[in-house]
Amino acid sequence: MRVSTKAITQRKETRQDTIVTPLARSGEVNRSQPSSLTTSVLCVLLASRTIRYTVFAAAWMSAASAASGQSAPTSPARCDTTAARRVSEYLAPLASAGELSGTVLIAEGSCIVLENSYGMADYGARIRNTPATLFAIASITKPFTDIILDRLVELHRLALSDSLARWISNFPRGGEITIGELRAHRAGIPHRVTTAAQELERHSAADMVRLAAQQRLLFDPGKEFSYSSAGYSVLARVLELAGSESYAQLLHKFVLNPAGATNSIDATEGTASRVTTLSYFRGPEGLVQSPRKDLSFLVGGGSVYSTPADLFKIVRAVFEGRFGAAARDSLAVHGGIAWTGITNSFAATVAYDVKTDRAIIFAANVYSGALPFLQRDLPRIMAGDSVPVPLIPHVRAVSLSQRVRARIEGTYAIDAHQTASMRFTTPSLAQFGEAHLIPTSDTTFFAPESYSDVIVRLNLDNTIDRLDWRYQGTSFVYRRVYTHSVDSVQKQYP
Repeated sequence: MRVSTKAITQRKETRQDTIVTPLARSGEVNRSQPSSLTTSVLCVLLASRTIRYTVFAAAWMSAASAASGQSAPTSPARCDTTAARRVSEYLAPLASAGELSGTVLIAEGSCIVLENSYGMADYGARIRNTPATLFAIASITKPFTDIILDRLVELHRLALSDSLARWISNFPRGGEITIGELRAHRAGIPHRVTTAAQELERHSAADMVRLAAQQRLLFDPGKEFSYSSAGYSVLARVLELAGSESYAQLLHKFVLNPAGATNSIDATEGTASRVTTLSYFRGPEGLVQSPRKDLSFLVGGGSVYSTPADLFKIVRAVFEGRFGAAARDSLAVHGGIAWTGITNSFAATVAYDVKTDRAIIFAANVYSGALPFLQRDLPRIMAGDSVPVPLIPHVRAVSLSQRVRARIEGTYAIDAHQTASMRFTTPSLAQFGEAHLIPTSDTTFFAPESYSDVIVRLNLDNTIDRLDWRYQGTSFVYRRVYTHSVDSVQKQYP
C-alpha cells in the first residue's frame, strides 16, 4: 500500500518441554536437521545491524559517564522550557518532511521536558500519533527478558549455568547450551527461524522452540557470538517453564507492573489486537506501508509494544532498584542505558545518562535515516548547543531492467554464518533483508533507512562480487554468495 505524503526524501519444581518434530514423533531425536538459510532467517537487516550499533548505540555510549551501577540521582523536578522549545524547533522540519513519525520524550530527573508526537499512526486513515500510541519496540524487548531472567535467578528458579536440556528435552545439542549462552547470543541459534509467511501468524514461545530446533546451529555452543532473536525466544520458553507462567504474564509481573508501565503489551497477549499503528518506509514515490506482521514470532526478543512514557518509567525503575540489583547492574553500561530496536519499519531508542540524569527516548513508525541524527543532536541541544537540522538527501530513482535486476538479486554474506537476500519488489525498489534500496543507476542505490549509498561491485566476468554499503565515511562489505550452505558462507566471507 502506498500512501501519499509530502516531501519524503527520507528459567520448586522443574518442568520440561519435549520438542515434537517429525523425527521425534517416530522416536528419534532430531540432532542436526539442516536447513537452508533463507531470507526469513534475516528479516531484521543484520547487514545494517553493524551500522545500527555504530549509529544508534555509539552516540549515546560516547556521551555517558563511566559510572556503571550508580543509582539515579534524586534531583528535584525541573523543566527547562527553553530547551524544549529548541528541541521542538529542530524536530519540526524533519516531521514536515515526513522523516519523523512517532513520539519523542525527553526527561531530566523526574521532569518531562518534552513529550511530542508527530506524523500519523495510520496515514491512509489519517489517524495521528499521540503520546498514547503504541509502537513496536523490537529488540528493546530483550532487556525486559533479561530482567525476568535476573528475577527468576534471584528467586532460585533457575541458574545461568543450567543447560538448555534441563528445561527443554531433545533440543539439538541442548546439553551443550547454557541459559547464560542464550542470553549472550553464544548458543549458535540463528537470528531468524521463520519464513515470511510464518511471520504473519500467531506463535507461542513453545512454537518458536520447535522452529528453532529444526535449524542447524551456526557454531559450537559457547564458541562464538551471533546475534539471535530466535535464541531469546527459546530463552522466553525456558522462563515460562521456570516461572510457571506465560511470557506475557511474567513480563507484566516482573517488568511492567513494578514500573507502572500500564500502556505496554506483548504481541502474544490477546489484547495485542488493540495495536492499530501501521509502519512505513520511504519508497521512490513516498511512504510505503510495511506488511502487518504478528510479532509473536519474536516472543522474548522483539514482541513488546510500548510508548516512550512507559519506557521512561522502566528506565527509572531500573536505576531505582525496583527490578533488583542484578538487573540494574547488568543493564546499566558505562553510566547509563543505550537500547535500540528496529523491526518491520518500526524503530525505537532509549538513552539514559546517569551523569546528567537525562533520558531521551523516541519510538517511530517510519524507519528513517533521520533518526540517528536525533540521537546525536538532541543531547547537544539540551546542553545548550546550537545544532542545525540535518540535510535530507534528495534522490532520483531509476527503473532497472529485468536483466539488471536478475543479475543483482541473490544471496549476500552478512557475517561468517548468516546471509541476507536481495530482491526487487518493483523495478525501482529493492529489499535487502529488511532494508530498502532505491536504485539511482544500474550499479548504485540509496538506502533511505540509513541515508547510505550502496554500490554494486562487479568481477571481471561481470558477475556480482559484493555490495559496498557506505555510511558516513565507513564502508561495510557484503559479498555475494552463490550457494546457501553455511560452509560456503564461511569460506567466502573475508
